[in-house]
Amino acid sequence: MAMTTICIAGMHRSGTSMIARLLHECGVYLGSASELVPATPDNEDGHWEHLRFLALNIAILARVGAGWDLPPSVPLRWKDHPSLAPIRSEAAELVAGFRGHALWGWKDPRAH
Repeated sequence: MAMTTICIAGMHRSGTSMIARLLHECGVYLGSASELVPATPDNEDGHWEHLRFLALNIAILARVGAGWDLPPSVPLRWKDHPSLAPIRSEAAELVAGFRGHALWGWKDPRAH
């Protein structure tokens, strides 16, 4: 089965949750409800962020000395850095869990 993947990225508080929810309503699989960051008082309709994608993106940023509010200062081929090898394996496992969904995606403002 061919899969189409959508990554929803953008600045915090810029409408990414609204776009993710809209795409979910249109059939984009973002994960089960239990796998998503729950709604909070400042985002009552939900964040629509997959907890494992969120954890992976935080780990990647940490490995390159960055954070959501601290852009990385890394070489052009940062993706090939050996310290990211374990994260690559974890990411491949996570993505494999979306097999069977022709249209799936994730939302995380950290994924730039």
